[in-house]
Amino acid sequence: MALDLAKINHNILLVALPNKNLETLALDIEKLNIETSKTLLEKSIKNDIETFINVSSANAFSYGSLQNPGDETKSIKAPFDKSLYAQSKLEAQNEVFKVGNSQQKTKVITVNPTFMIGKFDTKPSSGRIILSAYKKKIIFYPPGGKNYINVKDAA
Repeated sequence: MALDLAKINHNILLVALPNKNLETLALDIEKLNIETSKTLLEKSIKNDIETFINVSSANAFSYGSLQNPGDETKSIKAPFDKSLYAQSKLEAQNEVFKVGNSQQKTKVITVNPTFMIGKFDTKPSSGRIILSAYKKKIIFYPPGGKNYINVKDAA
């Protein structure tokens, strides 16, 4: 069956799985965040998809300050430099750039949101800050410029 698609939006998010040892977790994260990104882009190119949108993470590069904002040219800083998730998103993003830049058929776009909130946030993770405010608990917020985006909008 042929699909008439103009865009592919790749938005896989695997931060952690319960009851996994570190080695198994690292393999799962690598497979989902890196290999799947590269494979989906390669398949998109092969099938003449016009645009491939890769949803990465702001954790894939350095955060900054108001005077010196973080951007894609700066290396990951602590604590994210020790995060399997952040490292995998950076590696996936690099693979997508490499494959994307080696061809002219498919336009490749990468976005780097900080916090994505949505229906299947099972812990919740990013949504915890919003729920704390809603329940009038003590509010904390990370320093620097952060954004919250609905996963549907990221897609």
